[in-house]
Amino acid sequence: MRRPARIVQVMSDTDHTESLIGRRLAWAVVGALLVAMLMLSGDAQARYAPVDVDARGTLQQRLFRDMLMSGIYAYRRGDYATAAMVLRPLSDAGIPDAQFHLALLHDRGTGVVQHVGEAVRLYTRAATQGHHGAQYNLGVAYAKGEGVPRDIHKAVDWWRRAALQGNRDAQFNLGVVYIRGGDIPRDAREAVHWWRMAALQGDPAAQYNLGAIYVRGDGVEPDISEAARWWRKSAAQGYRQAVAALRALMAVLSGTHQVQR
Repeated sequence: MRRPARIVQVMSDTDHTESLIGRRLAWAVVGALLVAMLMLSGDAQARYAPVDVDARGTLQQRLFRDMLMSGIYAYRRGDYATAAMVLRPLSDAGIPDAQFHLALLHDRGTGVVQHVGEAVRLYTRAATQGHHGAQYNLGVAYAKGEGVPRDIHKAVDWWRRAALQGNRDAQFNLGVVYIRGGDIPRDAREAVHWWRMAALQGDPAAQYNLGAIYVRGDGVEPDISEAARWWRKSAAQGYRQAVAALRALMAVLSGTHQVQR
C-alpha cells in the first residue's frame, strides 16, 4: 500500500503572505470570540463560512479567511503550537481546510498531544464536506485500522471519492487494491484505469506500474512500445525501478540480453 504513513503535505490552494505572521495571535483570539458568538446564536448554518471569498466578502468571511491563511502559514513554518491554536476555532466552526490541518497535527502529535482517534474524527468531518486530502487520509486510516476498525471497503470508498477529485495518491492506491485482489475482487482493468489517471498527473510509480501492465498484458493488450513510453516518463523523474526496467527492455530488444547496471 502506498505510503506507510499518512500524507502530511499541506493541501490548500490558499495563498500565504509574510504580513500575517504578526497578526496570527490576534486572529486566534478574535476568532475564538467570534465562534463563541456564533455558537450562542443557535444558527447552525452561520457557523460555516467559506474561505474562498474576495474582498467583497462579509467581515466574518474575511476574518475566517485571514485566520485560515495564518494558521496554514504557521503549519508550513513548523510553528505547530500556533497553528493548532489558530486552526482550532476554525475547525469548530466547520471549515474543512482547518479540520484537515488540525487532524494532521493530531495524527503526528505535533503542536498537540498525539491522538489518532481525534485525527480520524476531524478527517471525517472534513471528508464529508468534500476535502480530498481528508478523504485520502481517512481511506488510509480504514485500510490500516488506525483509529477505526480496519475496513478495506470503506477505505476504497473514501479513496474513490478523493480520486474522482483528482487526488493521485488515492488513484494510485485504488490501482494497488484492484490489482492485488482479496477482500476487494481483483480487477486488472480497474487497476489500469486508476493507474492511468495517476500516471497522467505525473505519478512516477503509477507510470512504472502502467508500463509493467503493458508488458504483462494484464487488463490490456500487450504493448511493448506503450510500456517503454510509460517507463521513459517514470525514469525521467528518477524512478529507479523504471530506469532498471527500461535498461533491461532495451537490452532485450537490442539482442544483448544483458542488463546494464
